[in-house]
Amino acid sequence: MTSKILVLAFFTVLAATRTFSGADLNFGELNQTFTAPTINHAVKVPIGNKNFSLNVMIAEFEPPANITTNLQNPRVAATIYELSWPWNTTINETLKTLEGVEEPRFCVSIPLGPIPDSVTKAYKETDLGDCANALGEPCTRDLKNQGFAPDVGCNTPIPESCSGKLGSGSIGSAPLINIEQKYYSAYEKSEARFAYTTSEIYSAGNDTLFQHDVQRLHVLLFTSSGSAPICVRVADHKVSGAMARPGGSMCFVALLALGAMLFMI
Repeated sequence: MTSKILVLAFFTVLAATRTFSGADLNFGELNQTFTAPTINHAVKVPIGNKNFSLNVMIAEFEPPANITTNLQNPRVAATIYELSWPWNTTINETLKTLEGVEEPRFCVSIPLGPIPDSVTKAYKETDLGDCANALGEPCTRDLKNQGFAPDVGCNTPIPESCSGKLGSGSIGSAPLINIEQKYYSAYEKSEARFAYTTSEIYSAGNDTLFQHDVQRLHVLLFTSSGSAPICVRVADHKVSGAMARPGGSMCFVALLALGAMLFMI
């Protein structure tokens, strides 16, 4: 078996350069006021002997004024990933307590390409975050056994048993502890919005791209001393009130595909 790993360097994307070409993954927080109630679904994430919680939210916003478009009433759909954890402490302190280590490691990996329809259809409403039905037992087991690879930070190889199940094979990865300490000082206790995707620009009333994010399967891999693969489909949803973050302008701290990996098996 021959593997090829492509590592993309860290870079920042400023709001002025955004074109909203579709399905862009960014690590950081999307500071935006949303134009409609959000749709969200939360599932448990087992870390150590405690459960963290992953909340996946689908929302819609107006692109900023410096984005040029010929569309009437332009909108962008966004998927926001939020993690909360037990106790009113930082992620770093929580992991120190849970795992008994002075310098815990905590990463998240998210596929950059769309998950195949067959994988999405295999996920059941009753799975509640479990990936076994969607990805299969061998892939899920191997992901759980996956640890940190030497000298590559958060970039860990995708098991051969998962080949063809995670879209194109490109994976965006980032250290959650570093993100939480550097960018989430106001939200460092109990929760953090750590990543988001944005769609192409569309006209209000055309909800095709919004519904795509609602219906698609979201797959994330959290890695600390062990690994927790999580699958969730927001179609099993609830509607909450319109949400906003301070500073209605868009702050794209986009650690896009920090340490992204392309595995060709």
